[in-house]
Amino acid sequence: MKKTFRFTLCLVLTALLAVAAFSACIGTTLPPNPDTEAIELGSGALALELAITFSDGRTEAYRIWTDAENVGAAMSEHGMIALDSAGMIVDICGETADWDADSAYWAFYVNGDYAMAGADDTPIDAGCNYAFVYTKG
Repeated sequence: MKKTFRFTLCLVLTALLAVAAFSACIGTTLPPNPDTEAIELGSGALALELAITFSDGRTEAYRIWTDAENVGAAMSEHGMIALDSAGMIVDICGETADWDADSAYWAFYVNGDYAMAGADDTPIDAGCNYAFVYTKG
């Protein structure tokens, strides 16, 4: 009886973990209530769904068609970002976040979760959405 229960419990937990892993990017959409319709840029096989929230709270949505493998490269193709000497994004679409002046930075999110890697190390996955939010530390 105990072996059957343990086996069933392990099977259920494994199934739940598999569903969570495979559904991370399925069915996601652009962040709610962008201030504009998605701006379409580029051409390519991959669609990068991106939202940018500026210091005034305004959010712009982008759909970037690209053959780039990661978020940073796709944004660079369109001159959307500028980096500092350490390779950190300091400017997006003409708005600078200056940590030294007022502890501001561009927070990077994947599907609403704070990203665990930078834009250059984050692959573009179909169905995922990405966001940069102007943030003061």
